Amino acid sequence: MTGWMREAADKLGGYRTGTLVIDGGVVSLQDATGLLSELTDKDQIEVLNGDAYEVVTLLQALTLRTGEGWPLLAGLYARVAKDSDSRI
Repeated sequence: MTGWMREAADKLGGYRTGTLVIDGGVVSLQDATGLLSELTDKDQIEVLNGDAYEVVTLLQALTLRTGEGWPLLAGLYARVAKDSDSRI
């Protein structure tokens, strides 16, 4: 599936999509227009890993690091659903 098709399917599924930004202890989702939306622990964050999504917590997004100390998940394509209880 191409990137634009995946994003369209995600948006039709009710998700907000974009790039994860992790800066100053804050996790945000940056959309295609450049708008940053701060995420909370009530958001269901799913990061694209290859062809599959992996659910990550806000704490994981903040604490997972590369060997060099950079935020591991920053810059990755993600989709976010508000109020994860309504999706289960």
